[in-house]
Amino acid sequence: MLIASIAFVCLVFIGLTVRLRLKIRAEEKVTYSPPAEPFAFGPSVSITAFEIEKLSNIAYIERLETLVRQANVEQKLPVFYEKYTETNKLCREHYLENLLMLFSRGKDRELDHFMKTYPELSVPDILMLFMLDAGFDNKSIARMLWINYETFKKRKSRLRIKCATLGVPFDFTAGNASWLRMPPIGG
Repeated sequence: MLIASIAFVCLVFIGLTVRLRLKIRAEEKVTYSPPAEPFAFGPSVSITAFEIEKLSNIAYIERLETLVRQANVEQKLPVFYEKYTETNKLCREHYLENLLMLFSRGKDRELDHFMKTYPELSVPDILMLFMLDAGFDNKSIARMLWINYETFKKRKSRLRIKCATLGVPFDFTAGNASWLRMPPIGG
């Protein structure tokens, strides 16, 4: 009987303490200052909350891909898996397009001219140039492009050779915004 009454008193005390803490927390004024829009990630990149939401959808695709692999869907539902693969490819393409729009904001004319001048460069190639120019490190770029770090290093090496072959004026040792500049009219 004594143990039961001590337990009851402890529970009442704990309940009152929790209630008091919740009341104090509710009465506290929360000083939340939202981050300035748009977020600044580098000298030439800014991103809004809407764009973060749009770009983060690729994370769900990645998780879904893992679940599909673990559940062996390819063997069990081949027709569904084929449609899923097509959808996944389209989502990745849209992700890269959205990322390119983000990095090329304010440079649309220059980007169009650059893409027409060097049609051999793919969207991921151009994205790598933008990201390197913005000062992102290799691991961050690999994560944004959804490739592993070793794959990124190989792609960067190939891109360096491709740029040298095509005559793209990009310095891989330091980011330089001059690579995207349009040539003077008549020149």
